[in-house]
Amino acid sequence: MRAAVAMQNLGRALFRNPFRGVVHSARDMEILLEHHGFVRMQRRETLKWSADLYGRAETSQHALEPAGGMLFTVPRPVPSSACPPAIISRR
Repeated sequence: MRAAVAMQNLGRALFRNPFRGVVHSARDMEILLEHHGFVRMQRRETLKWSADLYGRAETSQHALEPAGGMLFTVPRPVPSSACPPAIISRR
């Protein structure tokens, strides 16, 4: 993955495009987000990619009951205008 991003960055540099892609460790990003009060709210996966949706959590929690009947708790996010979600892609 890092080699592919490096090649893309080289192509952008040749065409004087200032954008540069960066690859971070998914685990390091999870630790950083959790340290700053974010919780993973959703994960979407395909064969090749995974995308996680993070939101800042309030101290109160509420319960959700999915269609399968399992009960679990999910932190209640603050309004999106106050804190936009962070997305991590991995794989």
